[in-house]
Amino acid sequence: MKVWGLTGGIGSGKTIVAQMFGRAGIPVFDADQCSRRLVDEDLVVRLFITLSFGFPSIDFDRKDLATVVFSNPEKRKWLETKIHFLVFQLFDRWCQDMEKAGASIVVIDAPLIYETDKDKELDGTIAVIAPEDVRIKRVMARSGLSEAEVRARMVVQVTDEERRKRATYILENDSDLDTLRSRSLEILKCISIQGAPNA
Repeated sequence: MKVWGLTGGIGSGKTIVAQMFGRAGIPVFDADQCSRRLVDEDLVVRLFITLSFGFPSIDFDRKDLATVVFSNPEKRKWLETKIHFLVFQLFDRWCQDMEKAGASIVVIDAPLIYETDKDKELDGTIAVIAPEDVRIKRVMARSGLSEAEVRARMVVQVTDEERRKRATYILENDSDLDTLRSRSLEILKCISIQGAPNA
């Protein structure tokens, strides 16, 4: 079974591409959703965060947590390491289930594939790239964050230049939705039939 990574900076349109892959019949593991579910619903994780960051109770708001970690790089990195370990454990189990179910290819949708060097364990990666100003406007519109808050999240991710260097395929999201869909399906055809270019 081939395991591919789908990644991109905040506001790049990565989630839309993941949905397109899913509708095309490719099993997709949403690492962001898994991470949010752990923080929001897992009582052990919430207790761990409460004790580690000094919140008064396990009923802390995820926005309050974001304020703390994005203002302190060391705390952010420390927490990301802990959460990513759990997420990738769940991903590995999910992959086993998908392989047993007969899947020939699966995709992990994750924003920090290169930051965590997860790409070295995958058969290839697809990086979604979009203009920075477009990304900022998208995130501000959907989240209510200020431009400064969006940029604070962008700066902790690798640059698009780094993504271009490390990706197996580049998916430019600089046009309309139909164009993005066409480009996505073309890449999907490549990884489904041919595998990685150097395979």
